[in-house]
Amino acid sequence: MRFLEQDGIQVRDVNQYYLDKYNIHLRINDDVYEPAEDSFLMIDNVDIPKNAKIILEIGCGSGIISLALSKKYLNKRFIVSDISFISTQYTNYNVKLNKLQNNIDVICSDSINALINFSPDIILWNPPYLPEEESSFFTPTERMMLFGGKKGYEAVYKLINKFNKRKMKTTFYTIFSSLAWDPEERKRDDSSRIKFEIVKEQKLPFEKLFLVKILIGD
Repeated sequence: MRFLEQDGIQVRDVNQYYLDKYNIHLRINDDVYEPAEDSFLMIDNVDIPKNAKIILEIGCGSGIISLALSKKYLNKRFIVSDISFISTQYTNYNVKLNKLQNNIDVICSDSINALINFSPDIILWNPPYLPEEESSFFTPTERMMLFGGKKGYEAVYKLINKFNKRKMKTTFYTIFSSLAWDPEERKRDDSSRIKFEIVKEQKLPFEKLFLVKILIGD
């Protein structure tokens, strides 16, 4: 196993990727969520308006979503966060690897503190969205990356409630799975301050993914 020395931090160089479609190089290890269909669904379908200045990504993992979007939206400022220190190490390394230091700042923070410290115009989160399983097959790290609660969507709804309590006005893009979330629920969850819109669906062998745009505020 090789190591990369970056800013005095040893970063384990395990898996290397080159994503030709986005012209992005990545280096991550097995403790970091690797790019997958949900990542690409978000990258390909998120629309950032001209007047948006600050984009906050929560749970950045490898950093692929903000890396790709920052190449598409060159005049935007991306703040990317993850509660996992090792994920932020790799994201920071990947930012420098792709020469995007002027576009992206990386912080180690949970989602709530990230919101408190910034007033983002757009919030992105490719969350853990599967229902919890009792199986001991999964490691603690895998559980954190995959499971969003007993029903699968509690983590996202908890964050939406935080938006509401703080009276935030923002646009929130996130992912739901048909294994945990019924699209009809968006009608029930709509309110005067929160509107759900399905932007794109992607059918996979065992589930369907939904990219959902949630408008929050008046």
